[in-house]
Amino acid sequence: MSRWNSSTVFVPSPVAAGGASAGGAPSSSVPTKHPAANSASTSPATRTHRVVTSCLYPRVATHMRTPRGVYAVAVDEQGVVLRPATADDLWLFERQAVDPEAGGTFNWSGFRDIRATRRRLDDNGLITPDGGCLMVTHGGAVVGTVTWTKVWYGIPIWWCWNIGISLLPDHRGRGIGTLAQQQLVAYLLGTSPAQRVEAYTDVENVAEQRALERAGFTREGVLRATQFRDGRWRDLIIYAVVR
Repeated sequence: MSRWNSSTVFVPSPVAAGGASAGGAPSSSVPTKHPAANSASTSPATRTHRVVTSCLYPRVATHMRTPRGVYAVAVDEQGVVLRPATADDLWLFERQAVDPEAGGTFNWSGFRDIRATRRRLDDNGLITPDGGCLMVTHGGAVVGTVTWTKVWYGIPIWWCWNIGISLLPDHRGRGIGTLAQQQLVAYLLGTSPAQRVEAYTDVENVAEQRALERAGFTREGVLRATQFRDGRWRDLIIYAVVR
C-alpha cells in the first residue's frame, strides 16, 4: 500500500487557486463527496479538491471559515492543522519580517517588506499555481507557516514542489514540524500531478533534518555553497519524497 493514501478531507487546490479572486468564494456548504460531484456551475478556481493524507496519522475533517469561503482542513490527532492565511494572520508575517528568531536563524535572509505580503494576501490569499503558503496551527493557535514553490528541471513539464517550514521558537522540538510537513506533502500530492516533493535544509540544522526524515523524506545529497547566510555561503542537504 502506498505511504500516501486517500481520505475524504477537502482543501482548496493549489492548481486551481491561481484563478481565484476575492469575490470568487466557494459555496458555504462543505462538500462530503468527491469534487466531481460538485455542481457543474462551480468554477474550477473555486472548486474544492480531495487531499491525500498519510496513513501514519489518523485525520478528521474540521471546518474553517475565511473571506473566500468555508474550507475543510486536515487535522491530526495532536491538533496540528494547515489552513489558508487570513488578514488576522498578518501579525506573524510582520514578526517574521523583522525578527530573526521568529522564523529561525536558518531561515533569516534579512529584513523584508511586509507590504508586499499584504498585497499578495489581498490578491490571491498567498496561493497561486506556482506556489503558496498555509498557516500551521496547533490547538487552535497559529504557530508558523509552511510554503511550497514549483521548481523546474529542464523543460516546463519536468517540475516538482519544493517545500519549507517556519515555526515560532516556543513551538519547535515538539513534533509539530514533522506533522505539518507530512500534511503538506499529502496535500500537494493529492491536489496536483507532481511526482516529487523536495526540501532542503542547512547542514547544521539537525532538527529539521530529523523532522524531514520522520515525515518520510529521503536524504539525497549535499548542495555545496548554495545558500548565503550569516556572512558566508552554506551547504544544504536535499531531501525528497516521490509518489
